[in-house]
Amino acid sequence: MWGSKTNVCVFLCLLALISMYPSLAMAVAEKQRAVLLSSFDEKKLPAPFSFFSKKLAECYKKKLERDFRNYFESRKYDVLVNHQANQYDLWSALHSPENVAVFWVSHSNFYQTKDGIYAQGFVVDDQGFDLKDIFREVHPNIKFLGVVGCKSHPVLDKILNSENIKKDNVGFSWVAFSGKTDARKGLRKAIRLSEPYLNQPVVLAGYHSSCPTKMGFPIVITRHFSDSDFIDYPPLRIENHGKILGVFPSAKPGEAQQVLEVFLPESVAETSPAQFQLIATAGSRGQQLKKKFDLGELKISASWAGAQWRLFADQNGVPFGVSIHIYQYEGLDVAVGKAVEYQGYVCKPMPPRELRGE
Repeated sequence: MWGSKTNVCVFLCLLALISMYPSLAMAVAEKQRAVLLSSFDEKKLPAPFSFFSKKLAECYKKKLERDFRNYFESRKYDVLVNHQANQYDLWSALHSPENVAVFWVSHSNFYQTKDGIYAQGFVVDDQGFDLKDIFREVHPNIKFLGVVGCKSHPVLDKILNSENIKKDNVGFSWVAFSGKTDARKGLRKAIRLSEPYLNQPVVLAGYHSSCPTKMGFPIVITRHFSDSDFIDYPPLRIENHGKILGVFPSAKPGEAQQVLEVFLPESVAETSPAQFQLIATAGSRGQQLKKKFDLGELKISASWAGAQWRLFADQNGVPFGVSIHIYQYEGLDVAVGKAVEYQGYVCKPMPPRELRGE
């Protein structure tokens, strides 16, 4: 009888709290999401062994997913898994306000000369495109990133320890691997290392800081496809001087065009118009690519009069570069002071102060 009265009191107290703070009800009911993205192809073996190789790879991916789901679903997380992830999927996961943890599993490698003068590294998807540059931006809501791949740590060390990441991501942590690693063992280790960061009350409460705003000039880019039924059009990212402005998804069968709005940073626009150059890339080729592909044709328009970009190509209009196309700016200077404010990320409403610990 005493226990029943206690339960009633607790229930009444919860009702009172929810009535005082309606957003508390949302925060209590809201689940955080953990994402597993994998993108590795089975080893190429001659027939008839290729059939068994594919089956083994599928079985291995199922084991990765089972380990991931068993851990996070038992802790009441929403779980999202994608085993054919590409650079658009990775970009979307790293920019989603719904995610607090992202785990990426793929092939990677790092080379460096003995004198340390030359170094090269890559993190590739199952098509052979290098995606390491996608890790330059991580949503402030994400508190843990695990990158499972051989020698992935030296590949991403400078990127994930950059001032850009530290400024927007208070409390963010990441793990990668310095040597060779088995995907399943590496994922288990990354999950285990994530626990102290994801168990923090402020993480369980969700995003707890104001969404960073920036100043820039809107640009609308339309991507046209000649025949998306027979040609592979991979995801395409748009860059300006090393900064990724946005990413197009891969083309769907029969799709004629895609439209993407991005923002040219104000700091770039205030310099020479030559700095308005845009680069469209599917990612450098970290490995031999599996399929023939095309980037599509881009048409670029801007918010200021006289804006014009030209594709860097030969006299016949054939672009220089296979996985990278350069669009040189040939228009008028942008009007300084006409930049607009925009959010660098899409963010959720802030939880009440009680859950933020303020």
